[in-house]
Amino acid sequence: MGLFKRSINSDEYEKLAKRITDVEAGLDRLVAKFMSLRGLIHRKKLDQGLEETDNGEDLKGGYP
Repeated sequence: MGLFKRSINSDEYEKLAKRITDVEAGLDRLVAKFMSLRGLIHRKKLDQGLEETDNGEDLKGGYP
């Protein structure tokens, strides 16, 4: 039987293909934003770790 209960014509197929393409583009944008945010968080943690090391503390907050 397939995915659909009835056959779809070419216009319906084109609309469905466009919707799928739009969803994929939206997911790509979300992934890009997530990766950007992840990079910002990673850099902030690295910067904080360097500041703690410069202050005589190790990364866990203790002293050498």
